[in-house]
Amino acid sequence: MLAVVDLPTEIVWELLELCPRELRAVNKRFYLLHNELYREKTLDLIPRVPEENQEFWDVVKGPVVDYVKSLEFLRGNARKIGRLLGEEYVDDSWYIIYNAILGRLKCGNHFAVRDSLDYHKPIYTGSCVVPPGESCPINAWFHIDDLDAARKLGTLVTDFGASHTKLSPGEYCTEYCGFYQGDWGLLLQSGILPKMEGRNLPVSIELRLVERSMTPPDYFEKPQLNFLGYDFRDYDPKNKWLFFRIDKSFKTTIFNPYETLLSESLVKWDGKFDVPSHFERPQKSTTGYFDPSVKAVRKFMYRYPKSKQNLELEKVLPDWRAPRLRR
Repeated sequence: MLAVVDLPTEIVWELLELCPRELRAVNKRFYLLHNELYREKTLDLIPRVPEENQEFWDVVKGPVVDYVKSLEFLRGNARKIGRLLGEEYVDDSWYIIYNAILGRLKCGNHFAVRDSLDYHKPIYTGSCVVPPGESCPINAWFHIDDLDAARKLGTLVTDFGASHTKLSPGEYCTEYCGFYQGDWGLLLQSGILPKMEGRNLPVSIELRLVERSMTPPDYFEKPQLNFLGYDFRDYDPKNKWLFFRIDKSFKTTIFNPYETLLSESLVKWDGKFDVPSHFERPQKSTTGYFDPSVKAVRKFMYRYPKSKQNLELEKVLPDWRAPRLRR
């Protein structure tokens, strides 16, 4: 009987289709075939019409390369296994590219201006992408300095619009549920986006964070409450949770700015929503957007009292700030 490492390429290819994440680390051959498998999967997502294909790569390729480079501190050694395959940061990273293009990219609030005198101006307006055919969580991140600022959360809602379904802002809002007294740092609350039908590539949506209350909006007058951005992960699918918090020292490590740039490039290519042109490109970093040796421990507040967090397990889980490779 042949050992798995001696199987013909055709059989290995079929096995990788069934168990890609489990088998990719068997040896170098498996790793390279796994990369080739995801090259084919990625190219299947992109329009085959030459003009549209070229247009896609003209818009998206630069942000893709920057995004892959930004993960070098996490996967540089693995990427170098395929360094002779072709174009660096593309042909050695198809698994990362596939998950990025068809994944749930974070959307950081890098356009924030806190000197607005327009009380009716949204706190945030931006466009991002979500996978087609999936019902995604939507999570809003806030930096909170004191309890008084936390009380404002009850007045904040997120409107969304998706052009292909002709939804207008206000037809759906995220759910904000109470607050927790304690040593405030970074906080996240969750709602659910409906399933977005679309083609293979991600679906563009527009998000607006606004204040709705009986009193005049005053977010821009309260620097103690700072909106950081959105993501679309389900951080604990087994238990219903209201929010979790982490130490405020991790504020700058939640969002990879190159991930936001990649998300916006996909929106730009889709052409359904405008993308702000005043984005400042992030400075190149040699250390990565977070330090893998320092764990950002989450402390969950659950909806039901019977749900309890295992903090010891939390301390040994993979770092949640790294990209989630789902497929």
